[in-house]
Amino acid sequence: MDRGPRNPDIPERQAVVGSSGAGSGFAGMNRNETQLLAQQVKDWGGVSVARYRFPPGERKVPALPGHILRLHVSDPHFLVQRLDGRTQEQTETRELITIIPAELPFEQIFETESEDYNVMLPNQFVRRAAEESNLDPDLIEIRDCFCQDDPYVRQLGMALGAELQSDSLGEQLYAEALGYALAVHLVRKYSAFTPGKQYRYDDRLSGRVLSTPVLNRVLEYVEANLATRLTLRDIAVAANLSPFHFSRLFRASIGLSPHQYVLQRRTDRARELLLETSLAISEIAWQTGFADQSHLGRHIRRRYGETPRRIRENA
Repeated sequence: MDRGPRNPDIPERQAVVGSSGAGSGFAGMNRNETQLLAQQVKDWGGVSVARYRFPPGERKVPALPGHILRLHVSDPHFLVQRLDGRTQEQTETRELITIIPAELPFEQIFETESEDYNVMLPNQFVRRAAEESNLDPDLIEIRDCFCQDDPYVRQLGMALGAELQSDSLGEQLYAEALGYALAVHLVRKYSAFTPGKQYRYDDRLSGRVLSTPVLNRVLEYVEANLATRLTLRDIAVAANLSPFHFSRLFRASIGLSPHQYVLQRRTDRARELLLETSLAISEIAWQTGFADQSHLGRHIRRRYGETPRRIRENA
């Protein structure tokens, strides 16, 4: 059968990559994909994302430890899914998303080759989102969703998928923030407690900001740890808040997300070192938390419109 041109962004049968490698939550799925054409997997010690290319035919997936959000990214095709004793059928297009709750095995039948992003959210993210929404996490049950239009899930899922190509120390912070946002959305829209309306995500925290002492403590912590792999949880601990509440209060306080602020401080600090020291650019990249000299250069150009070398020459 002619499968058409292969997407060059997905290497054939690429090995699992990321901070946890084969320990990814998708490991159980991967072991059963004997006919998998291509894969990329990345795990940030909680949130995982995978890009798969499946051949036509049937696939059986065992119960997995996290909630799966599936985003179709190739041409429309007819999909059959069997889940929890039900059979669902739909022509799947790029606008649609599917949600598989944790601990539920499922089967899917692809009429043609299919390329998809799969995001796995650990259940502890969802439990934390429930607690912070004043709900009992033991009573929360995430409902499945088959081929539905949800632009918010798709936007965040695609942003996580883009991180498969990233090699930045800031990516874990970014991935965790996206994961928490998705967890809150699942609780509010796809749980047994969901009322039949859309939520404004900042309603409950409207008007609230971090106190000056707490904000100063957080900023000092970030400044002292720019060279490390900062995570959202690490920074939230400095404020004695959950990651979910901290992210929203931090943005309300300074107008930037934690990820945006950390990246801004890294580029600003790198520029200071370029102007004030004779350190090699590769050393400056290491001291300010960038993956390498190229990664530093990309963000310096984006922020200042000049290369690191030009900034130093014009000093």
